[in-house]
Amino acid sequence: MKKTQLLVWGAVIGGLCAVTYQFMPGGESATMAQEQQAAAGAKNSSTTEPAQSVQSSQQTASKTASGASKGSEPELPEYAMNNEEYPSIEFRMTEIEARRDGRAFDQEEVVRAMWEPSAWKSDDSIADQLELSDADRFDGREFIRFNPMKLESLMPGDEMEVPVLPQNATYQMVVERVESHGDGNVTWYGRLKDFEQDNQVSFTRGENLTYGGVTTPEGLYVVEARGDKGWIVNSGTLFKGEDLHIEVPELADANKVDEGSTAPDQSTDGPIAQ
Repeated sequence: MKKTQLLVWGAVIGGLCAVTYQFMPGGESATMAQEQQAAAGAKNSSTTEPAQSVQSSQQTASKTASGASKGSEPELPEYAMNNEEYPSIEFRMTEIEARRDGRAFDQEEVVRAMWEPSAWKSDDSIADQLELSDADRFDGREFIRFNPMKLESLMPGDEMEVPVLPQNATYQMVVERVESHGDGNVTWYGRLKDFEQDNQVSFTRGENLTYGGVTTPEGLYVVEARGDKGWIVNSGTLFKGEDLHIEVPELADANKVDEGSTAPDQSTDGPIAQ
């Protein structure tokens, strides 16, 4: 009986061991395998996602750069596109360079200038950069920062704002013709929009000097700039209050300055000092 009981218990223990061996290691193996697969998946995911993220970021940056590049390309101003005589920037550039005897101009610089409403703006700091007597400096002239490229960009049919700062007024110039004189000087002729008479406007520019006259209903104003520094003033101020009408600007005067044959008058009645 004891022997039989031992055999039975032996069989039971053996069966339990077999069951334990069959299921426990297998279960642990399955669980471990699943955990390993999950860990491997997480590793693969962490390895793949940054790569995809980098690739995505690069694509985004590429698209952004492309978009920025397109966005940074200058476009024709509305008034230029409305000028039927000069429907494209290429045609305009050809004309601009031709009147300057083939001198090359930067297209983007020209287009940026075209976007500017005027060729000058008030800048009091200019007074400190010019050699002027106290009498000239404080005679009522308004000092300006001048943009020569704005003038260069203008073609017949274009319009440009003309700020007459001493009047605290802004007029609209309509360019009627542009003449190249073959000696390094170009003159832009026009009129003030919305006025029927006494509205002539003229600017002559050489290599460095720009000299202009703006005839308004309130009087003649003279604009003079050397490079990007200049001023605008009532002609009566230049003649110290004399009631004298002068024509808008004489080409001979501009030629003399640019050719260097006659130095600018350094007196209080003369043009801007160098």
